[in-house]
Amino acid sequence: NEESSPADGFIKWRSIIIIAAKTAGATLLVLIMSLVFMFGHDMVTQCDYLKAKIVTVTGNSRISVKEIKRIAGIYKGVNILSVNMRLARKKLLAIPWIKKVDIRRDFPSGMAIHVIENQPKAIVDFGRFFLINSEGNVFMEVKPSDFPGLPVIKGVEYSDWNQAQRSTRAFRSVMSVLNLAEKGAEPFNIRDLKQIDVDPETGVTLLTETAVAKIRLGFGKYKEKLRRMEKILSLPETIRRFSAFDMMDLRNPERVVARPRPAEKAAFSS
Repeated sequence: NEESSPADGFIKWRSIIIIAAKTAGATLLVLIMSLVFMFGHDMVTQCDYLKAKIVTVTGNSRISVKEIKRIAGIYKGVNILSVNMRLARKKLLAIPWIKKVDIRRDFPSGMAIHVIENQPKAIVDFGRFFLINSEGNVFMEVKPSDFPGLPVIKGVEYSDWNQAQRSTRAFRSVMSVLNLAEKGAEPFNIRDLKQIDVDPETGVTLLTETAVAKIRLGFGKYKEKLRRMEKILSLPETIRRFSAFDMMDLRNPERVVARPRPAEKAAFSS
């Protein structure tokens, strides 16, 4: 091996110095840029020009405007660029009544929050009572006495309502009946419907505050079955003989079995 010359040593050290200088320069540049961004961020997020003068909240009825602003951390005077909208949205969606949230900045000095609330459709009994919305989603535990106008669903399991099990016959049957009742389909609407019982063998039975106290529907073809009942109830009393029934069984498409209310039966017999 040939011995290294002084020139080779000089070149080696010069390369090391150049690399070190470049590394120090890059580090210094990153530090300067970080300081620029930090001071720039502070300046922008503390700028009076970008402070919210107006904060609007729409779509709410169950949750107050004040409460929504407090939970979201969006209020008059907050710098609109300092608001973490993703976090604010997450906090609002943690409120059981709130189904969807939209938050936007209205430059230069406004914030807008729009919420869509869950609309309670019925109470489902899983051993404990829960509200479900129009899609059948469980969103809040309740006492039935707090919502006396809502029908109570019995005879179902939580697995029937699991998000991955929405194709279960129990779920589809209950939601079909609720949708018909909500549309005001004759001969009853949602205000008349008090309870929906689901049996895996005999199907759906309704308890109502109509001329028919108990309606046995079984599974499927609910619209057609209710139309048959409507036709019977629309007949003159001289033909159908009774004005009110304790029970009407519509499960068999070939016939209808009806049991008149005891008081009316006694009056008719006399």
